[in-house]
Amino acid sequence: MSLGPFEECADDLAPGDRSVADADWSEFTLERVRSVDHPLFERAYARLWEEFGAAGEMERREVIASRLAWDPRRAIASPPPPPRATAAVMPAQAHAFLYELLVVRRGDELVAVRDHTAVVPLGAARDGATGRAAATGNTDSAAQAETSAAPGRAARVVVHLSHVLVEPSMRGSGLAGWLRALPLHAARECAAAASMHAPGAITLVAEMEHADAAVPATMARLRSYARAGFRVVDPGRTPYHQPDFRSAAEIDRTRVEAIPLALVLRRVGRESETGLGGDELRDLVAALYAMFAEHVRADHMAPVRALLERFPGPRDEVALLSPLLAIASLPCVREGEAR
Repeated sequence: MSLGPFEECADDLAPGDRSVADADWSEFTLERVRSVDHPLFERAYARLWEEFGAAGEMERREVIASRLAWDPRRAIASPPPPPRATAAVMPAQAHAFLYELLVVRRGDELVAVRDHTAVVPLGAARDGATGRAAATGNTDSAAQAETSAAPGRAARVVVHLSHVLVEPSMRGSGLAGWLRALPLHAARECAAAASMHAPGAITLVAEMEHADAAVPATMARLRSYARAGFRVVDPGRTPYHQPDFRSAAEIDRTRVEAIPLALVLRRVGRESETGLGGDELRDLVAALYAMFAEHVRADHMAPVRALLERFPGPRDEVALLSPLLAIASLPCVREGEAR
């Protein structure tokens, strides 16, 4: 029996996923796609777009191409906070980003695709530090950020679990467990490239639809992540919304249509904890919004970033619920709140 391409990440499996290491995975191969020139890029992107594009849950190809060009050795400054926001809500900060697509094949058959971004907050951006992409419409588009982060300092790392697709032939096989563990490699690589001695706390975060008994696929995902040991940030206290992924021109013709989603977390090594501080929650969401702001125009990001004003305060404690409990206590977040 062999773990095949997953051998090196066996220790990274979530508590509830460890039984997948009992199976033989020798017939599978794993490819890390880090460039649009990779021979599997077009095939992998097309499959993700086919699965998630119609629902507005998949970024456009040019956005993904731009993310693949991120270099975690070059920090990027976050945009200024929205009007009336305080520095405590949305502090100016710089981040390092590392994005990749993972493709799992059995022979030539593509059986799974996932993509994710590791985000390392580096500290307060110095005066004049910039790094916005030109596509965002911000005026400081060209320069890279200087940061106050000291080399060798451990950093809190966030990994945004963007999309995961397991083909029907492999569902229930345990492959999803490996796909939840593999992003830890990107977290450590991003921290190392950003001149951190080693990552500090690592948090994997997935955005998921709120529990809805009328949508079986949503309920199945929540149950799967619950079995693995992930937890949901109390949705009743966290009005989190994903930005609008449509083109800027289309949004301008209509309006911002942000999507209310739940935050499903694995705080690596702390999976049994049932709460987190408001400061950690705000830092986590700020990291996600800094990533999105690289491709979403500032005025289109403003509605979702403004919602941070309504998050629990830095000294508050926020419950981390089993996704199964979240199913039983559906959230009070309403779709129109970020519009």
